[in-house]
Amino acid sequence: MRRREARRIAMTILYAQACTGYKLDEVLGLLRSMRSEWGVLPEFAEKLAFCVQRNDHDLETEVTQVLENWRFDRLSLIERALLKLGCAEILYFPDIPPRVTINEYIELAKVFSNENAPPFINGILDKLVHKSAKPDIQKR
Repeated sequence: MRRREARRIAMTILYAQACTGYKLDEVLGLLRSMRSEWGVLPEFAEKLAFCVQRNDHDLETEVTQVLENWRFDRLSLIERALLKLGCAEILYFPDIPPRVTINEYIELAKVFSNENAPPFINGILDKLVHKSAKPDIQKR
C-alpha cells in the first residue's frame, strides 16, 4: 500500500480517536474489524499514529507556535489531525522530504476539509518546516 493511503488511514485513526475519546489501541482494533481490507493496517499508518500519540503535546505546541490569529482548539478535528500528522512527519521522519509531506497533507485537506483548508495547511506546515530548519526545504 502506498504512503498516501497510509496517511489517509492515519488521519482516520486520529479523527476517530478525537471523536470517540477511545485509546489508540481501541481505535485500531475497531478499524481493523470494520473493513476487511483494514484487517492489517499499513505499517506507515500505525507508525504515524503512534508517533503522534507519543508526541501529542509537543506536536500541538509546535503547531500552536506558528498559528497566527487562531487557537489550536478552534481548528476542526480534521485540520488538527492533518497538522499533527504533518508536523510529526516533518519533525520525526527525516527520510521524507518536507515538500512531499506538505503536498500530501494539502491533498488530504482538499478531500476531507473545506476549500480554505489546503492553503491553511500549506501555510502552517511550511512555517513548521522553516522553524525546524530542515535543510532540504531550501529552494527545491
